[in-house]
Amino acid sequence: MDYCIKKTISLVLLVLVLGGLPGCFDHAKENQKESADNANAGKVQSVPFALVNILDKGIYDTCHIKGSINVPYEDLKDYAEHNWDKDMTKIVVYCANYRCAASIEAAQLLVKDLGFKKENVWAYEGGAASARHDGLAMEGTDCKTPAYLNDVPQVENKASEQEGIQLISSDNLKEMLEKFAHRP
Repeated sequence: MDYCIKKTISLVLLVLVLGGLPGCFDHAKENQKESADNANAGKVQSVPFALVNILDKGIYDTCHIKGSINVPYEDLKDYAEHNWDKDMTKIVVYCANYRCAASIEAAQLLVKDLGFKKENVWAYEGGAASARHDGLAMEGTDCKTPAYLNDVPQVENKASEQEGIQLISSDNLKEMLEKFAHRP
């Protein structure tokens, strides 16, 4: 009888130990992941290209260039500092149309205030209106009726180029989108 009890106790202990081991390993993995996360906390992701709609989320959801992300202007500084490499990431910012100066202001913020390389930052002044008019792929809940999408007259903005902000045309933006769409 003592032999059976000892075997049972040994078996129960073995099951408890083996059953508990995966939990221990999981905890160790969590600690390793946490250490890796802490080590990478100050590092910026290596994103090669970002097409950024800087309007409010509601406007972005209505209609935006396919493949673009939404970073409202008021969030741009924090987002850029944590997500893009100042020396490597190529960034095109855009807003609604030529009458909207937010794309120029966003490009200036990136280059002048945050120190992004000016050769890697462009303002797409024509915005969503020009993109739709010039045949870029668009997506959203309603790309047909918003009035700002019908406002396509081109306004020359020589001041932007003089201030060191690069402007990008619809054709050049199409080329850039194709180039980065085929990257691994």
